[in-house]
Amino acid sequence: MREQSVGRVAAKMLDAEKVLSKAKARLLVSEVREGLSKVADFEPDLVILSSGNVEAFVHPHRVVEKAVGRFGPTAWKGDVGMDPRPYFSTDPEKAREQLRESRIKVAVKNVLVRPFGGYTRMALDEYVRELTTLLDELERTGAAVVLLGPSKVSPYYFPYSDRNLARFERAQREIVATRARVRHISVRDLVPYRTEQQADLAHPDVAGHARLARAVVATVRVEERAGERAPEPATVA
Repeated sequence: MREQSVGRVAAKMLDAEKVLSKAKARLLVSEVREGLSKVADFEPDLVILSSGNVEAFVHPHRVVEKAVGRFGPTAWKGDVGMDPRPYFSTDPEKAREQLRESRIKVAVKNVLVRPFGGYTRMALDEYVRELTTLLDELERTGAAVVLLGPSKVSPYYFPYSDRNLARFERAQREIVATRARVRHISVRDLVPYRTEQQADLAHPDVAGHARLARAVVATVRVEERAGERAPEPATVA
């Protein structure tokens, strides 16, 4: 997936001379800021930033998470331990076993989250502060920024998360609205929910990444026609 990610595909479409890829799964927006010195040294013309999913997903209550970590299967441990698998083995027998376990995890998560609630890795007000600071720092590099919002997710696979993801995206739009060199692309609105996401119905698949890359390129070219210089992408998250 790495070579077919939105950043890599957009870079090829834009004939970028070089690309700095800093994308890492499960990084909070505050943790992304820790790697900004390398981005500044790279002196990018364009930064593609994906944000919102990690911070807004609702996980089972911490007491439940602790109990599962102590008594449950190893694969169920941690804040994403009860999430569905995004993909499965090419071996049919192994894939059937992975699918069975994934379905059980999701069923148990629903039983635990719906009556007892859950937690997110970052509160919305903290997210707004951290994203605002991150965009301030990125803009100081002189780069244009395209912010990709959170995904639309299955309300069964991720109970309570979809509503929370929508709240985070509304906050993103408000933050971006006043910034001349930052544009927002809604993954929720753009990527077909059931046909261009992975098996977990939460993350874009190859076709979804390609669709997002085309949207990034279209956004950049609109800016070029408005007088901006051609970009040299750097994917930072």
